[in-house]
Amino acid sequence: MITAVGDTATFVSEGSGNWRCTDYNKVSGRAINEVTVATDSIIGLSSNLSDGSYTLDGTQAAVGGLFSKASNVYTLLRDAYFNVLTITSPASLVTNGYRIYANTVTGTGSINNNGGAGGAGAIAGTGTGGTAGAATPAGTLPASTAGQAGKTAVV
Repeated sequence: MITAVGDTATFVSEGSGNWRCTDYNKVSGRAINEVTVATDSIIGLSSNLSDGSYTLDGTQAAVGGLFSKASNVYTLLRDAYFNVLTITSPASLVTNGYRIYANTVTGTGSINNNGGAGGAGAIAGTGTGGTAGAATPAGTLPASTAGQAGKTAVV
């Protein structure tokens, strides 16, 4: 990764000298648009980048067993092992609880695994809170917990 003074990151040891970055925040507050891994041995992949290279730009078709596609949104169906992954806006890749391993990830699109949106609260006067957002799905990684329902207003 290319870093700057003040950026923060959390790494977790996966054993055998392999480390995984679980959180990275740029001091500028901007999204991470390009991440380059200098060598695949850093993340313990050896040469297993068997899924090859893809550009997800809204025109790339779904690839059976790897990712599905709905409009400009691609969704992983399993852990992915890319040599180069490019995601061009407005396309996005939903990890769906799976991991991405790659030599290079670049582009202006996004990678996410957001939970479901919570429901809207009731119109003023009743003060009923909104419904809880759904959890993220489990893939190779465990599912998240669902959000909590909004509280009822006391008037």
